[in-house]
Amino acid sequence: MSKGEIYIISTGTGNVQQLTGNACELLGKADLIVGYTKYIKDIESLIKDKEVYSTGMTHEVDRCKYAVGQALTSKKVALISNGDANVYGMAGLVLEIIEANNLWDKLEVIIEPGITSILTAAAKAGAPIMHDFAVISLSNLLTPMELIEKRLQNALSADFVLGLYNPLSHSRKEPYFKFLEILQQHRNGDTPVVIAQNLGRDNEAIHIKTVKDLLELKDDMTMINMSTILIIGSSATRLANSGKKVITRRGYQQNYDYQLQ
Repeated sequence: MSKGEIYIISTGTGNVQQLTGNACELLGKADLIVGYTKYIKDIESLIKDKEVYSTGMTHEVDRCKYAVGQALTSKKVALISNGDANVYGMAGLVLEIIEANNLWDKLEVIIEPGITSILTAAAKAGAPIMHDFAVISLSNLLTPMELIEKRLQNALSADFVLGLYNPLSHSRKEPYFKFLEILQQHRNGDTPVVIAQNLGRDNEAIHIKTVKDLLELKDDMTMINMSTILIIGSSATRLANSGKKVITRRGYQQNYDYQLQ
């Protein structure tokens, strides 16, 4: 029996135009498409004639096990991962399942990268992650709160630009409140903040704010929720274009004259 094939396809932030050419080619080759129902809908125009298996939120393990199991029957299976499969996506989970079952000799795995939310948010806002940055998820469903707190302290105290995924939900507010507490210890109130909502979708919105504004919003879920990405500036981050753009300076200004002759 020939090897099964599993394609872990990153689909960006919801707009099919963000898919790479390789991703589109792999979708075309696949016999079966597996994914979260919401993300399957994002690419339905590309998979109209395909067999599809979809499930709801929190069923990631079941989806990945199903995809691996179907690939073992010599099917070409495409597993959909929103954003980039290596940034809080499906790549690691699939590989863990393959490792746990010693299936490396039975499957060919292709992971196709994509444009993740922090990159899209940064591009829309200007250039906020031009220097060193860290990315942290505030979801404590799989990560202990103590570890999240330690990472927040270390990243902010080290003056990284900080990107936050999964900041706030109705049932999970403690991590966000802890983040706000730590934020006040390490950032001035005028530090620029990017609030990016519903990236890649019809109701996308980019808000350029400050740390002071963010603290005043508190847990306003019309602005901060699970469809929001936050980018917190560093000491090198500045507002530009009358507050419409954000730039984190990399240091060129120290050695070069920017004036046009």
